[in-house]
Amino acid sequence: MAGVASVLAPPRATGNAEADAQALGQYLFEIAKILASQQETITGTLGGEAGEIDVSDLPDPASTNLPTAQQTANDAYLLAAQAQTRALKFRAAGSVTISETDTTADFTFPTAEADTSYFVVVTPTAVSGAAAAGSNIIESVTKTTTKITLTINTDPGAGTSRTFDVAVFRTPA
Repeated sequence: MAGVASVLAPPRATGNAEADAQALGQYLFEIAKILASQQETITGTLGGEAGEIDVSDLPDPASTNLPTAQQTANDAYLLAAQAQTRALKFRAAGSVTISETDTTADFTFPTAEADTSYFVVVTPTAVSGAAAAGSNIIESVTKTTTKITLTINTDPGAGTSRTFDVAVFRTPA
């Protein structure tokens, strides 16, 4: 049904601490993605930011004059520019897999960042084989303008791998 939001169901506890932590991490990652994509809609709807146009304030096309039409066009242009700027907050998302004896992997951005003043959210999402304990723990994230490098606590082990979801955000300008 169009226009109806679906509720993201929280994960159920299974008694397996590692699987439960992974499911909870994935759930929180999905919430972060939803909030990032909806933040401006929510803020604009509830916050009434300066620069917004109430549709009821738009001029009647049958009785408008040139200066009024120009001002409306200028306002629309400014709002479009603000929307484009705000849309840049959510920068990139994807997955990284670290396999066997490796303890690092790179997530390369589709477009280079201007600097390293961005935020990274990482959550473990999949495991292949009987990965070593601690291989789901992110030890560090190294940021550059073209990629991030994830370093995990310990390698997954021979014949195994860990997959992590990555999301990159910037604060609003």
